[in-house]
Amino acid sequence: MFGVVGQKSLETSVLSGLLFYVFANPSTFKMVKKIPGLKFVMKGTSEITHSGVLTHALVFGVALFFVCWFINETFLRNHLHVVEGLAEMAPDEHQTEMPPHSPYDNVDEEAQ
Repeated sequence: MFGVVGQKSLETSVLSGLLFYVFANPSTFKMVKKIPGLKFVMKGTSEITHSGVLTHALVFGVALFFVCWFINETFLRNHLHVVEGLAEMAPDEHQTEMPPHSPYDNVDEEAQ
């Protein structure tokens, strides 16, 4: 339906939304406040501090980096045959034409 790039974008968006929900949830702030040394994330029982938001934003950024890295690694592993075929397609220095068969010939058919 979306194609390969659209599917990858959809996966990244859904996982980013889930991560944001977890890290921005007030219950998460309350749990983190119970960890020794991290009481600065909240004042009292319901007021989230700016340093708490900054801390959660940094952790969210690191988690998002690893989620995107994992999605990209998985994407490349699943589509590596296309990338490996590029070396076979490259003309050597004496060849003037590209080989008649290209690994890209059936990419659109495989993606659907």
